[in-house]
Amino acid sequence: MTPAPRDVAVVATSQTSSYRRFDDSEPKLIMRCVNDVLQRTGLDRNDVQFTIAGSCDYLSGMPFAFVMNIDGVGAWPPVYESHVEMDGAWALSEAWLRLQLGDIDVALVIGSGKSSPGRPREVFALQTDPYIRASILLDGADQPITGVDIRDIPFDRFRVGMRVRAVWKPPAERDVSDVGNRFGGAWEGVIERWEPTGEPDVDPRPLQEFAF
Repeated sequence: MTPAPRDVAVVATSQTSSYRRFDDSEPKLIMRCVNDVLQRTGLDRNDVQFTIAGSCDYLSGMPFAFVMNIDGVGAWPPVYESHVEMDGAWALSEAWLRLQLGDIDVALVIGSGKSSPGRPREVFALQTDPYIRASILLDGADQPITGVDIRDIPFDRFRVGMRVRAVWKPPAERDVSDVGNRFGGAWEGVIERWEPTGEPDVDPRPLQEFAF
């Protein structure tokens, strides 16, 4: 019989103001909230047994940016720590699961985000840059190459039935270590990109059975 879930309560929350631009560090924003929560609950840092943070390194503009955020919590005393590349709701979900194990009683959940130190107009546009993910059926083959990123053909010109050809990488740059006769392997190691041949399109209707 599955035991009943352990009761978990959110005893305090804190939130910083929303800034159009904040030139200081993300850990400093986090530290304000952590100190506020500890003051409201009467807890000491030694009482926190688990911390879980949700943030996005992409927005921060640097890899492993979440490691810096530990400074906002306090690296001492050492406790169990975790991170999700998601928002605070995902972090809260993991904290709930962690508390169900029964070996801790206090968890600190953090959701944070700060505009990239780069140019937001350029950085944010990259995540929605249009590209095509397609399946390519080679002549005479009965299975397509799936999940192909098409980035060298304009979005508005690409269509089902367009004939394309592979542009091979220079021999010195080709990597066949992942190519085998069992699972096919990674074509990206030998093919640079795909480009239109200029030939007439094929009838797209028979291609429907190869859609993935």
